[in-house]
Amino acid sequence: LFSATFRRRLRDVAARALRHPVRIEVERETTAPGEVPRIRQVVYVVRRHDKRAALCRVLDMEAPQAALVFCRTRLGVEDLTEALQSRGYGVEALHGGLNQAQRDRTMARLRSGAADVIVATDVAARGLDIDHLTHVVNFDPPPGPEQYTHRIGRTGRAGREGTAITFLEPRERRLAHRFEQVTGQKIESAHVPSAAALRARRLNVLLEQVRDAASKTDLDPCRAVCDSLAGELAPVEIAAAALRALHQASWNDDLEEIPSYSIDPPPRQRPARRDDRDDGRDGRPAARDRRGADDGQWTRLFIGLGQRARLRPGDLLGAILNETGLPRDVVGRIEIAFNVSFVEVRSDVADAVIESLRRTSIRGRRVNVRRDRGPTPR
Repeated sequence: LFSATFRRRLRDVAARALRHPVRIEVERETTAPGEVPRIRQVVYVVRRHDKRAALCRVLDMEAPQAALVFCRTRLGVEDLTEALQSRGYGVEALHGGLNQAQRDRTMARLRSGAADVIVATDVAARGLDIDHLTHVVNFDPPPGPEQYTHRIGRTGRAGREGTAITFLEPRERRLAHRFEQVTGQKIESAHVPSAAALRARRLNVLLEQVRDAASKTDLDPCRAVCDSLAGELAPVEIAAAALRALHQASWNDDLEEIPSYSIDPPPRQRPARRDDRDDGRDGRPAARDRRGADDGQWTRLFIGLGQRARLRPGDLLGAILNETGLPRDVVGRIEIAFNVSFVEVRSDVADAVIESLRRTSIRGRRVNVRRDRGPTPR
């Protein structure tokens, strides 16, 4: 009986199924004091709709020899595999819906170098041993710290170095500290590489390709083209123009910045005291109208979820702050009715809040979010 872990349940199975069993344990590998751990652990905190673009950018920068990407469900594996394949990555899917022959072909492609990324579920990845695996990526975070340890332990074996990358949504930040506790190592909180950094990386890759071609390729046909341009352009300008044309043909250069956050949430700001708010002429706080506007500064949003779904004000507040990364003071009064809710947000961020809430789920549900157009229902 072989097992990576030997819990009490497995010991009971062994006692019932085996005759006079002898327990043999492999000595746990330890790191000498002062040594740098072989597995570098990195966390990227990004919004849900940015995760795929962030994964592609990180893969481009890291350039893994072989990577194992974990998703939570079979559907998630298939969707991410198709998305990465459409962007030119050599990707194969591995999940419980594949038969043994398909699994063997997938692993053969990875070991031969025909594929460099495997997207898998936890169940399908059990028992995998890939010698040249350099990166483990938690696209969907593991359900618990123990599964995290099992996942990242697939790289950095036999004295080799490895990298474990985890993508978390802002509301999942606390998981990073739980992973630090179970591994006893500090996890690096990184920001998604900028568009400028990615362009520089791609140019470096292109430079290596040019050097390789110069040493192994017959360049006579290209020299004839350069000779025809020599009378019009300087040699450096010819080379630069050729590199730019090749760069544009190889990659889509329409890159946008991807916002990312620290694993430590922003400090909560203490709400203003009653005495600090703008007072009316009689010394009381200025009243807002039913639309939630205070001199045009606030916008009232309609949320299609309420007490019936056990929605609490903290759920709405957490969803807004975590998904947008905005400070606490952009959110005003929150009202929870039976079937719907209303929340006041600062007018200059209302569109961003609506867009973010439409892309996420609250209490496990996707909800209708828009500007309020009517009175509060009872």
